[in-house]
Amino acid sequence: MSTKPIHLEWILPVSEKAGLVDAIELDGGAVEDRGTIYQPTPDEAADYAAAGFEPLTVITATAAAVFVIQALAKVWRDRNVSGGTIVDTRGGKLRARRVPAMESGRMVIVTDTGTRVVDRKDQNEGKALLTDIVSSLAGGKG
Repeated sequence: MSTKPIHLEWILPVSEKAGLVDAIELDGGAVEDRGTIYQPTPDEAADYAAAGFEPLTVITATAAAVFVIQALAKVWRDRNVSGGTIVDTRGGKLRARRVPAMESGRMVIVTDTGTRVVDRKDQNEGKALLTDIVSSLAGGKG
């Protein structure tokens, strides 16, 4: 797998921001923006229509592909996390966002060629897919 760092935008609950920033920096990554309030785009607004969940923040960073894969897989499989995760890699960029209204443990991976839905029970398939996609963003093979 390539060691080339990849640029990412991660949208997560405010309470998880410090932990992710620390983890990225401990792994040797660079955090460019430690968090701004997340404002959904018009296309994303319906995902956040229900009130009653924690405010979200946006972190932008550069991190090693291996770190990104492990961090995404951990969030996706975490039984204490409510909602699902969308990993959007269109246009060669990585953008991960938590969607509280989505089924818990679901990961939706959006690429330039289509969309794949992977549930927690399919963790081996999901991790392999994440590895392939993130590795290709980093310019290497999984």
